[in-house]
Amino acid sequence: TKWLQRTGLTMLLPHGYDGQGPEHSSARIERYLQMCDDHPDIFPSPEKMSRQHQDCNIQLVYCSTPANYFHALRRQIHRDYRKPLYPNAEIVWCQEEPLNMGAWAHVGPRIRTSLRETEFHANKEVRYAGREPSASVATGNKKVHLAEEYAFLAEALTGEAKKPSDVIGGVPVF
Repeated sequence: TKWLQRTGLTMLLPHGYDGQGPEHSSARIERYLQMCDDHPDIFPSPEKMSRQHQDCNIQLVYCSTPANYFHALRRQIHRDYRKPLYPNAEIVWCQEEPLNMGAWAHVGPRIRTSLRETEFHANKEVRYAGREPSASVATGNKKVHLAEEYAFLAEALTGEAKKPSDVIGGVPVF
């Protein structure tokens, strides 16, 4: 959401995260993820799993397709029943933020912990696809930004980082 614009998003944040500007909070995603109450290296016990939806601090669903909405409803109805939809999936975390920013530091250990407890993914590793560590959140040059973005998206989707030779009208040329 943008400042001074009306939105349908409602977040009740603890003191210090109330959106009063940079002197109160940096408003980075890491700040919101710090509100989670789980341990990154311990997989929840069956008792905790059955109460997970009641004990969690935040639940987020971003329905970008009808299929996402269907799965959100399905999960809500059948909380105790989980079936792997893609047993041979390659696990990739892709983020636009640099490696030292964004959610990767928070979710990486949790994904690995969860994978160790699954039947089909116990021996799999999570692959990171995104920008290299940086002191800045942006490159400052739109053409470089788009080239980096297309490179890490290509890495996430194909497994190899391909930098486009050019970007014409927002479309990468490989």
